[in-house]
Amino acid sequence: MQYILNKYHRWFIAALFLIYLVNGLIYIPQQSIMSDEGDHFDYAIRFVKGHPEKIKPFDDASTMPVSALNTIPRVAEQLFHPGLKKTDWGSEDIVHGRYITLLISLLIGLYVYLWSKDLFGKTASVVSLLLFVFCPNIAAHAGVFGTDVYSALFTIVPLYHFWKYSQSHTIKQFVLFSIALALAQLCKQSLTFLYPIFLLLFLMQVLYKRNFKSLYSKLALRNLLFFILIQLFILNAGFQFKGTGKSLSNYSFRSHFFQKIQQNFHFIGNPPLPVPSPYLEGLDCTKTIDEMGPGHPESSAKVYLLGKSKEGKGFWNYYFVVLFFKTPIPLLLSFF
Repeated sequence: MQYILNKYHRWFIAALFLIYLVNGLIYIPQQSIMSDEGDHFDYAIRFVKGHPEKIKPFDDASTMPVSALNTIPRVAEQLFHPGLKKTDWGSEDIVHGRYITLLISLLIGLYVYLWSKDLFGKTASVVSLLLFVFCPNIAAHAGVFGTDVYSALFTIVPLYHFWKYSQSHTIKQFVLFSIALALAQLCKQSLTFLYPIFLLLFLMQVLYKRNFKSLYSKLALRNLLFFILIQLFILNAGFQFKGTGKSLSNYSFRSHFFQKIQQNFHFIGNPPLPVPSPYLEGLDCTKTIDEMGPGHPESSAKVYLLGKSKEGKGFWNYYFVVLFFKTPIPLLLSFF
């Protein structure tokens, strides 16, 4: 078996990716359009036209610049047919945009394969890719015009390159890690939490190796400056530099969280903030919805779990139950 896997390794990998791709091509046109897809499509169209602002407080809350990639089929179609006009409220364009998500999701499989191969060898990489290809959760999200697949990809990619950098300490891996982490901020607001997570991982490495001098070395300071510049440039470029330099006092926040920040830091005056305004507005919108809680008529439906629904707050065991039912059985068995 080991001999066969080694001899036909590339064919196994190609076959698995082909199966995954064919499954997606069959699945996508058969699925009805979800309400969230309309929100992402609407924002993506405005973004392509040069308007990345969050003008709809609740519909635009989770929309991000990366969704503009899903408009590639429509943009190409418009270039070949300049006078093209559609009256289906974007339904066809949303379905066509799903194919971009499917192609992007292949990169998740590629990184799963590469990381497994680096850690455990060729045989393990085939098994890992097999689990990826037949994961119903991934397959379902790969057929959606949204940001979930992008956010999954740009959670894995910076983790992979951070791991590679911790092994090699090369400038190449550091740059790839920095770029990937910056791109993650264009995919989903919740990926902001990657910053403290990676800081914690870095400090744990320093503590484990007892290399405390590295924290204030010239190399560390240079890397930190380079890292910050990459983050700010990609973040601002991703939002088309819209509202970059806007002062904190000039924002009209909706959430109590950001209003308190605005009040507590009023003493700093009106210095320009080095981030685009749609980025902060998106975080504010998301926090506002979170403060409202589920079931609010302006934000979201009630939380439903095992035949019960709640308004204003969720179930303490929600994610445990969902994780159990949505995680493929082979993956659950692998923990035992």
